[in-house]
Amino acid sequence: MKELTPSRVLRYGLMLTGILAIAAALFFWLSPNVTLLQGFSVFLMLLLLLFSVFVYRKLVINFMDARAETRNAAAQQQALLYLFQKIEPRKALPQMRSYAASPDFLCLLYDLIREHEPQVVVECGGGVSTLISGYALEQNGSGKVLAMEHDAHYAAATEREIQRHGLQQRASVLHAPLTEAEVGKYRIPWYSLKDFPEALRIDLLVVDGPPSTLHELARYPAFPLLREHLSKQALILVDDCIRPAERRMVEMWAKEMPGLTVRWVMTEKRAAVLAV
Repeated sequence: MKELTPSRVLRYGLMLTGILAIAAALFFWLSPNVTLLQGFSVFLMLLLLLFSVFVYRKLVINFMDARAETRNAAAQQQALLYLFQKIEPRKALPQMRSYAASPDFLCLLYDLIREHEPQVVVECGGGVSTLISGYALEQNGSGKVLAMEHDAHYAAATEREIQRHGLQQRASVLHAPLTEAEVGKYRIPWYSLKDFPEALRIDLLVVDGPPSTLHELARYPAFPLLREHLSKQALILVDDCIRPAERRMVEMWAKEMPGLTVRWVMTEKRAAVLAV
């Protein structure tokens, strides 16, 4: 038997209501002695049936969402266990998931740093990912991560977390207020590069900001504006590719630079790894 999805519930419910409505109409047409009260009663019954279909559809949606969240929570717990097997944080880590990075994305970030041993990691939007990057670079024995943050309060909070975890030698934060950037035919609010180190060569670029609510392609400028800073073997890691805007952004980058390979990773929010 096929799974009862919300679309099937609606389709079957409307079909049943339609069949009953046609049957009722035929009955009234062939029965001359039907009263107005009887007709109104049948109409109310059909209306109640239709209402029940929509209520049941909503219950199915809630059930499927709850089931998906339960399965995903188990997957995130598994990723978190893997992460804590690999690193031993000196202090409690900030909250993950929701607006912050999910454990499976952080596992991906950790593995990329340990495997490719980047000397310079730049994050567009920092937080718990900055700490994980710092710990991974600490295990590598070399390298630094620079997190760009447009919000001064959040930048200061991330800086405090870095100090609390004792990662000052491996991680730092650059407060980069948003400024309108002209990228091709687009004008998009993006991080100011006024204080960005000109000589920096990026081995791993992590794109998880600025907020997607600012523009339909809020994160698109990352590659065009930082392209000259990328090293020859640079990797680009993009979070939130479950959103159409991020997928479109990655596809646009791939078209702009022939030879740029894209690997999609099935994390909670979907991720993409691009190799220059």
